[in-house]
Amino acid sequence: MTRRLLVVGVCLLGLSKLWADDVDNLFVDPPKDTTADLSQKPNITSIDVSPTHLTGSVVGDVGALSGEGKTSGFYALTVTGVLDSRPNKWFGFHGVVSTTAAGLTFTGLTIGDIYFDYNYNDLALIRAGRQTITWGQGRIFDTGNFVSESVYSTTFKIDTPLFGQNLTLLAMGDPSYIADVTAPSPREFIYCGQYLANFGPLGWGLAARDHPGRVDQNLQDQALSSFVKTSLAGFDLFAEGIWTPLDLQYLAGFYWEGGDWDWRIQGEITDSDWGAGIKATIGGYTIGSQWKQSRTDQSGSLTTGIETNIGDGLTLALGVPWIYGSPNSTYVLSNPDPGKRLLATGVQLNLSESF
Repeated sequence: MTRRLLVVGVCLLGLSKLWADDVDNLFVDPPKDTTADLSQKPNITSIDVSPTHLTGSVVGDVGALSGEGKTSGFYALTVTGVLDSRPNKWFGFHGVVSTTAAGLTFTGLTIGDIYFDYNYNDLALIRAGRQTITWGQGRIFDTGNFVSESVYSTTFKIDTPLFGQNLTLLAMGDPSYIADVTAPSPREFIYCGQYLANFGPLGWGLAARDHPGRVDQNLQDQALSSFVKTSLAGFDLFAEGIWTPLDLQYLAGFYWEGGDWDWRIQGEITDSDWGAGIKATIGGYTIGSQWKQSRTDQSGSLTTGIETNIGDGLTLALGVPWIYGSPNSTYVLSNPDPGKRLLATGVQLNLSESF
């Protein structure tokens, strides 16, 4: 391939992009990192030199969502280029650039993750730039994710060994709370730390967050968390507690995968919600379902999807999202569908290729 980002134009007539992102999310695929990995701590000494290389992908979607007398269609095309380079053990670079056509025109280039890292004498891995980071044990619910703002702006992160385990320190910004993004003050940054450790088969960790420049209702944006996780009889088990000035929260759950049909089963409970997911591949068809429900007002959502490959790089998927509850309940009010349909059927044709 040539060393440039490919620009691809496709005209799919007759459909407008009304709910494309949400239709994509109908077809539930529990992420692989749901497993309670006991070896997730970065190993600075294992960094390998790799040549500069450029990869890319093209993803095209066309589909429709229908229900309650309303039908909306969409099409979209996304082209992504990824540049990776680690010319030596102490320096590395990673960058992602994409563009999307939703209609007859492409958007401008969108910067995804773009950062460099520096390995200081195998004692610390320093990374700076825009980087998507996720903390916390939940995957259905993200109660303990202290670093969700990392996708918005530059994040400075340091990983270093401490007592044979791993300590992570980071500073990141949220543009909505910075008066001048070209010259932010130290108080406007969000500061987080996380310590990950293993004790035999038990993984555990501590995390903290402070945003000194944000004060809502005279309460600073502060939080502490701790977690434990382990594996028992093939099940990954995890529990997490979160303290904020407003309340105490918790999350507990399990995850299992295996069997001839590549089963994946997960369940989680928090102080405010329940959730479960199941997925299997049977005879060339992948079937998945995810359920979430509020424990306070009993509203919730149930999403079921099935997909199959119908050609090289071509996937056909059907999905049924259902949101239930009273008109002013949690899940009904947060319904992402602009048409506010509570029950609908979606169909999606996806073409994807990486190069």
